[in-house]
Amino acid sequence: MRAQGVKKGDAKLKSHLELLHTATIGFIPASAGFRLTYASMIALWPGLWEYGEKLVVGLGMAGLIDDLCLEGERDSVLWREIIESFILLDKSKFEDRRRDVFESSGREALSFTHDADAFFRSFENRVRACLGDAETS
Repeated sequence: MRAQGVKKGDAKLKSHLELLHTATIGFIPASAGFRLTYASMIALWPGLWEYGEKLVVGLGMAGLIDDLCLEGERDSVLWREIIESFILLDKSKFEDRRRDVFESSGREALSFTHDADAFFRSFENRVRACLGDAETS
């Protein structure tokens, strides 16, 4: 879904719709899909912003969710898994070991340490399992 009316830098809801923040949001039907009516920030995930690799993993997780999940679907098990994974990522510490490069569903190659790569792949497998995707490995 696209949040109409929050594009301006001084928009009232902008601070509640930043990347990798969790918010309660409300929508109403509009001519071009849905219009955002309210947003209330729940979590900032400050640990994601402290270490560049955690931020890249978080963005990869958000991209995976966007790729795999259908707009407007309600799935409490899936969303619980997503929130718990972001809480875990926020608190995680990745060791600086040799980096691997991998590609995920047509995205540009991302370079992760072994720990970060294992975290992302585990998240991807859990999300796919929640969605009933047989491609989990």
